[in-house]
Amino acid sequence: MPAKYLKIANKLQEDIFQGLYNETGFLPTELEIAASNNVSRQTARNALAVLVSNGLIERRQGSGSRIVKQKKNPKSNSVAVVTTYINDYIFPNVLKDIQHSLSKKNYAVYVYATQNRVDEERKILQKLLQLNIDGLIMEGSKTALPSPNLDLYQQFEQRDIPIIFIYGNYPALSDHVSITDDNIGGGYQLTNYLINKGHTDIAGIFKVDDLQGHGRYSGYLKALTEANLRFSDDNILWFDTVSRERLLRNENNFLEGFVKTVVPKCSAVVCYNDEIAYYLIQLLIQNGINVPNDIAVVSFDNSQLSDLSPIKITSLAHGTRRVGQKAAMQLLNLINKKEVLSESVSWTLVEKETS
Repeated sequence: MPAKYLKIANKLQEDIFQGLYNETGFLPTELEIAASNNVSRQTARNALAVLVSNGLIERRQGSGSRIVKQKKNPKSNSVAVVTTYINDYIFPNVLKDIQHSLSKKNYAVYVYATQNRVDEERKILQKLLQLNIDGLIMEGSKTALPSPNLDLYQQFEQRDIPIIFIYGNYPALSDHVSITDDNIGGGYQLTNYLINKGHTDIAGIFKVDDLQGHGRYSGYLKALTEANLRFSDDNILWFDTVSRERLLRNENNFLEGFVKTVVPKCSAVVCYNDEIAYYLIQLLIQNGINVPNDIAVVSFDNSQLSDLSPIKITSLAHGTRRVGQKAAMQLLNLINKKEVLSESVSWTLVEKETS
């Protein structure tokens, strides 16, 4: 257990970073801190001494504890990029484009991957707070779930280090600039495409722990509702990051139950991305189900997997390079104190063999 004065110091530090004392610029007095925490005045004094040593406050006899305005380090011409993955799926192209755009402006780029784990994200953010970076391009981890790392993002804000989110942002940080795909519009577009081809029983596979999955599901529902088509919970398969990892390791194919119970009732399926569609099509072929005659399959990303699939996948292209370029250029604008707005990037349908 940390000493009482350390717990109080940590709480006061969080309050400072959250701007609770911005109006006055001063912390409560020793007596007030002691009374509110039910500790001695000496314990309160020790807590304040920690903040002095951390450079967060200065104390003068008779003046109280004044918050020291944090000075931003001199520009380092370095930027960090944190994504869920680095070497697989669409991410190599995203990172390549970001690095190319920033290197042209003489910026060094640090690249990190969270594996879509919030604990790993925390370690990376803590490390970055120790580095002298000018800005951060960030893909949030498990963005559909509450984030335990909001305190660290507040520290970036306190230090005037700009952040741009790509693909997924946290609702609690919705005021930050983000460059995202129009996931609701994409789900709507794919589902309408299938409806216009005569499909009425359309299933869906979506990711539960990232906001992209929720957006694509919302668009899917919107299209079905507008067309007055039947919707059933039984025709939806939700998966998470752990399920995906097991699928890639061939440890547990969560798609098998879907193929056995849902596919026979439906004529088409909207997949969360090409990766899921790729594995689904392989399983359909193994079970003697013809794509697209027995069931049509459509998905998102228009990645290499959509062409490597035994039957090339009809997929939405979201201009991977556009997202990377936009994020890099908008971050530079933020670093240079220019006004920047969030953007939602539209999709383009690439029709192939699975529909």
